[in-house]
Amino acid sequence: MVKHVKKMSKEEVKQILWESGIELNTKNNMSQIGGLKPMLEILKKGKFRQRFTDLFGEYKSRTLMQSILGLLAGARTMVEIGQTGKDPLVSQFIKNVVEEAQLARDFKSFSKQEVESFHDFNISQTVFDLVQHTPQSETLYFDIDATSVEKFGYQEGVERGYVGKEQPESCYQYLLIYFNNRKTFLYGTIRAGSAHSQNDFCGYLERFLPMLQRRWKVVFRGDSGYHNERAIDLFSEHAANYLIKAAMLDFRHNFIQTSGNLNWTVEDKGVSYCSYMTNTKAGTKYREIYKRTRQEEGGQLSLGEISSYRYDCLTTNDFTIEEDKAFEVYNKRAHIENAIKELKEDYQLGKIVTENFDANDVITQVTMLTYMIVQLLKNEVLPPKMSRMRLSTLRTQVFNVPGCLVHWARRQITRIQNIFISEEQLAYIERQVKQLYSWVLSPPMLN
Repeated sequence: MVKHVKKMSKEEVKQILWESGIELNTKNNMSQIGGLKPMLEILKKGKFRQRFTDLFGEYKSRTLMQSILGLLAGARTMVEIGQTGKDPLVSQFIKNVVEEAQLARDFKSFSKQEVESFHDFNISQTVFDLVQHTPQSETLYFDIDATSVEKFGYQEGVERGYVGKEQPESCYQYLLIYFNNRKTFLYGTIRAGSAHSQNDFCGYLERFLPMLQRRWKVVFRGDSGYHNERAIDLFSEHAANYLIKAAMLDFRHNFIQTSGNLNWTVEDKGVSYCSYMTNTKAGTKYREIYKRTRQEEGGQLSLGEISSYRYDCLTTNDFTIEEDKAFEVYNKRAHIENAIKELKEDYQLGKIVTENFDANDVITQVTMLTYMIVQLLKNEVLPPKMSRMRLSTLRTQVFNVPGCLVHWARRQITRIQNIFISEEQLAYIERQVKQLYSWVLSPPMLN
């Protein structure tokens, strides 16, 4: 039974709040997100407004900036992004705040060429950060994964999907490439719900591998959804290593059980390894590394197994890495799962959408860029103990604290009250922002 709530008059609202000892401050000098000032300084220092204007024009630039600030403040819908603009601190920064209806119109007005330019813009931010902070002696680790977000109602591209164990009736799918060294994303894009993990996977490799070739040692990691021979050929053509899991299909089980040429290592704590050399149809050599784990006595065997072992398989073109080390390195790709969880829970990935697919792609790129900027804050600005905080924690302890905008000595001051961080920590953050020199904010001149 639906409960109908009687709408109260303004007088009734004021009377109830007065009797409860509550007064809602509606003066335009009170900010609900007074702690967001360091992020405003980073956005200003990076001249993102002007860079967006150069790419997309003034109106779209304004919408993108307000959307970034909305996500930082915790907006979960287009309406809330519009409401964020009414905060006096944001309003002063944005000027000419964008209402909800106009936000949607602006997102839908992006041409396909502009959407692609936004993709390139985001990729360039990570590449600038990579080049500035990652020495050539360091191995780069990129993790590939996909996730789905269930959708209700009508949006272009929403279809029945499957990503691993996720099998929603209707969803969008998101393909993500995580740069593990800097804990940020190289790339993220929205796809139709029915897209398979391997859809255009090789196309993405052809896009990114040449820009990394012969500058760093590169390792890509992915689950069995990304195992295919063309990808194996591409990795070797571009001198990149990979660790990609292979599904333990019947033919692999049969091979392990019947082959007499596999040299298993001495079992240690119930685990042993072996390797097998093979090649693709194009002749590219690669290695299958098998892991054999003794199952606990009385445990249920997996389908198709004839002994009390569980088997796993990694494929790689690294012919020198030890078998146990290969699995150890591969297992570190779990960081991308935590990053995806944060994208979905804290940045609302896939939840703020329109009915237009290209517009949703733009919103996805705004979300990815916001994540990159927050990661820059974590890597280069925040005190070490705060650098591991998720965005939700940063909101609670840093961003979403009350602030009063006051004028004093011909300056505007944001007077905040924060019970979570000390004056010393706040001074440290502000000093780091002022001293911050990042190619993300000030890209080098490139020929």
